[in-house]
Amino acid sequence: RLYTDLADAQDRRSAQTALWQILRALALMMAPVLTFTAEELWQHMRKLDAALPESVQLSDWPQTDERIYDQHLLARWDGFMEVRQTVMNALEEAKKCGECENPLEARLVLYAGDETRQLLHTFAPLETLFIVSAVELRPIEQAPQQAQAAGFHATAEKNTGDKCERCWMRLASVGQDQRYEGLCARCADRVARLEESQ
Repeated sequence: RLYTDLADAQDRRSAQTALWQILRALALMMAPVLTFTAEELWQHMRKLDAALPESVQLSDWPQTDERIYDQHLLARWDGFMEVRQTVMNALEEAKKCGECENPLEARLVLYAGDETRQLLHTFAPLETLFIVSAVELRPIEQAPQQAQAAGFHATAEKNTGDKCERCWMRLASVGQDQRYEGLCARCADRVARLEESQ
């Protein structure tokens, strides 16, 4: 989303906001140990936000925002991270056997029980979170027999279609827009909108 979304896209702006908050907290936390480096970083940050205190040394220690401790939300993310570990193993296996060079060109097939499938549906689009070209969810009963007992199984393979020159995803829509032959439909639309705005 940072490299391929339009500059004012909500997903891109949200990612930038999160990165800014992380950067500010890290600058404050390293200031007591890496004084000069933290100050140099802070001065660059002040070019983007003049409302920051004049020096990193004049700022308060970062505070935890209690609003982020939504137990239901944390439980959902814990569940997702468990699934993600299995997915990362499948992607690594596909890379080892030469099926995919890069996760961006992969297609995941996820076999899950009802509860896990419902959880994953709340995280759509899964392609973005797993950083792959395509994700297909199937019932666990369709998984190989030996994998069914685990309750979740993931396989990775190269997705059909060509590789987009802009986002590197392997998609069937690459080349469908004659103006941008090397781009997928999503990237072609974004590039066209960028050109129109100039």
